[in-house]
Amino acid sequence: MLHMFYQPVMASTIFCAVVLDNVDEVVRDRMVLKVGTIMDSPPPLHNTVDKLRSSSSSRLLQPRCSKERYRKSFLPAVHYQTV
Repeated sequence: MLHMFYQPVMASTIFCAVVLDNVDEVVRDRMVLKVGTIMDSPPPLHNTVDKLRSSSSSRLLQPRCSKERYRKSFLPAVHYQTV
């Protein structure tokens, strides 16, 4: 009776441990790939901010805005706070 209980429990424990190790490897591999793609791509506003740099120095210039709504948008507001 004990043998009938012991054998399936041990088999399932060993099988579960083998499967979980493989899942850990898959998760780690996917995480490494995701981090690699994040590190390779520039931030979304990188091109916009890079165009605002002065040609004679590396400081940021105030973006030109034709409407008050654009002056209160994210980029001019951040530029105003950092200057």
